[in-house]
Amino acid sequence: PGVDKGAALEFVAARLGIAMEDTVAIGDSWNDAPLLRAAGFAIAMGSAPPELQSLADACVGDLDHEGVAEALKAFVLPK
Repeated sequence: PGVDKGAALEFVAARLGIAMEDTVAIGDSWNDAPLLRAAGFAIAMGSAPPELQSLADACVGDLDHEGVAEALKAFVLPK
């Protein structure tokens, strides 16, 4: 209990002095659910189950359609 990707994000953010609301996470599987819940902005891949997508602030394409690049361009990199 308490050892999951969300807890890891909280640990790393605290160590680096980053507020949780300033974090971004991308996930595609149920083991990413705690990560998406913890992140300030959560992005689900298009291949993620619909229930997992419902946890996200945004959804992007799947890995075969460059979903991570889409997410980085749309939500992380400066315009």
